[in-house]
Amino acid sequence: MMESLPGQVPLPPPVAAGPPSLPPTNQMQNKTPISLLQEICTKRGITPQYDLIANEGAVHEPTFVFRASAGGFTGTGKGPSKKKAKHNAARAVLNQMMGQSSTADTVVYEPPQEVAAPTTTVDGAAVNPIGELQEFTQKRLLRPPQYEFTCEQGPPHAREFVCIVKLGKITETGTGKSKKKAKRNAAMKMMQAVAVTSLPQEDLDGPGEEEDDVLLVRHDVILDKQVGKQCFEVTYVDLQELSNKGNRQCLVQLSTMPVAVCHGSGPTSDECHANAAHNALQYLKIMTKKA
Repeated sequence: MMESLPGQVPLPPPVAAGPPSLPPTNQMQNKTPISLLQEICTKRGITPQYDLIANEGAVHEPTFVFRASAGGFTGTGKGPSKKKAKHNAARAVLNQMMGQSSTADTVVYEPPQEVAAPTTTVDGAAVNPIGELQEFTQKRLLRPPQYEFTCEQGPPHAREFVCIVKLGKITETGTGKSKKKAKRNAAMKMMQAVAVTSLPQEDLDGPGEEEDDVLLVRHDVILDKQVGKQCFEVTYVDLQELSNKGNRQCLVQLSTMPVAVCHGSGPTSDECHANAAHNALQYLKIMTKKA
């Protein structure tokens, strides 16, 4: 054993390497998963990170999926709100830190492979049709797709599940040996159905002020075509009050998410609607333009 020289302060004994111990169980029970994970990460000098990786379900029943990462541990959680999903993701990370393996039948969260399990296309590229469809609706301000499992078919040894996905007025059906595969196949068919419905640039480019009334009417027709393609409804509301120039006025409402309302005016009712449709197309052009 080394003796300290005169005037030197003895060094403390070396500490065995390893992660700090978790708080006592009684303290853990009185804290939320997020606060507990934050406390542990603070002691270890790391910062937990939360990422929203999916937003599924109907408007009235959304399901959020979060991924939590902290010091090499990664967990995924889902819930009806972002807060609950983050708590479940934090709980998944805590379970890993405590050496408890995540199981597929856990109610409060799902393992990462259950959330972002990819599908391989013909060219070998990995995709997630459920996530892509969700992103498609969000970029185009549409209501989220609705999934419904209708029945099971086939013999007992080769049972298949049937999933129906609805997006606006479009309905597609997918089948699979599990509900997960049936849902994914339904989403893939829906993506194939709407893949060619992007708003054409030439249809959205508005006419200059020098264009005549005949070209203005085209925007009314173009907008009507986009109704079926983009899965939203268009409603015109005529206003009784005239504009300062004495023109008719109207509002056009698009049942997008969120709902959009555009104004139009013109000497006649048809031209008024066409002008409102032109403004609505310009709005859609801006909102659907890729960053």
